[in-house]
Amino acid sequence: MSPIDLQIKIFDQSITFYNPGGLFGNLTIEQLSQDNYQANTRNKLIAEAFYLTGDIEKYGSGFIRVRKEIKSYPTMTLSIENAPNGLLTALSYKRQKTSEHEKVVEKVVEKVVENLSQNQKKIVALVNENNYISASKIAQDIGISLRKVQENMAKLKEIGVLKRIGPAKGGYWEVVVKKDE
Repeated sequence: MSPIDLQIKIFDQSITFYNPGGLFGNLTIEQLSQDNYQANTRNKLIAEAFYLTGDIEKYGSGFIRVRKEIKSYPTMTLSIENAPNGLLTALSYKRQKTSEHEKVVEKVVEKVVENLSQNQKKIVALVNENNYISASKIAQDIGISLRKVQENMAKLKEIGVLKRIGPAKGGYWEVVVKKDE
């Protein structure tokens, strides 16, 4: 049987690690997901060498430290599962972590969204459903003039609720803050 390589795959919102051979000893995935598991090393000499060079703090605490860091990143998840001939670990997120400044800005924009007119709220909802929607389609769906839609969209852009990505033809709209997040 030929050796299997460690595999790391990087995607837009996730990274996966495939480790051939699985967990060492009698350790199970259920035990690994708790903070009180007993760690073992496959090669104590290699672990000791990395410890002495300062490349690791100690062995057996990696998953504990990873879970602790993930708690500060609320949209990130860690999954560990048995895979054929190995173990598959994945880190993924739904939304990037924001700084405190960005959180304050989001709250201000959310407050602005609460104070929008009914037509503006409908425009935001339609853009949220289809960010390639045209102003004429919005006018048709809401039942107001094209000019009123354009005025409202300009106002929404000005106050930071909508953002235009790309050119007038071929571009799209983006809702900056979504109330459901």
